Amino acid sequence: SLYHSLEGSVTTGVLLEHGARIAGTNAMYKVLDDENVAALELLLRHGGNPNEPARNAPLTDCGSPLMWAIRRRRSRKCITTLLDAGADPRITTPDGLSAYRYALQFGLTEVAELLRERIGEETLADDERFVAACSSGNATEAR
Repeated sequence: SLYHSLEGSVTTGVLLEHGARIAGTNAMYKVLDDENVAALELLLRHGGNPNEPARNAPLTDCGSPLMWAIRRRRSRKCITTLLDAGADPRITTPDGLSAYRYALQFGLTEVAELLRERIGEETLADDERFVAACSSGNATEAR
């Protein structure tokens, strides 16, 4: 299946060239389990939806490929690829947490900066700044 081909991605292109369906297979989420930007770009070129709704747990805790990529601690390059393909930078978790704040909770300061560049500044409460500093290993800011 397309989903399982992403574990090695050798056959992914062949499956897509022969009409493999991306939507509804969780392939857009599976590809984000690892840092494989080439496979992500391949799915997107073949019609992968960067805003595909999550269908089952634990994906539904995040709700979108962008939020799943943040949860899986993907790189700025990977997040940029999703955003450039049309991922909504204003998406929130089902609990209402913005992608910017979610990135900070996971210590992804470069990703948070990218999101801030795309959507503007968000004011953080003191406890959110503390969590972000701890998550990113910034002892000076945490104090």
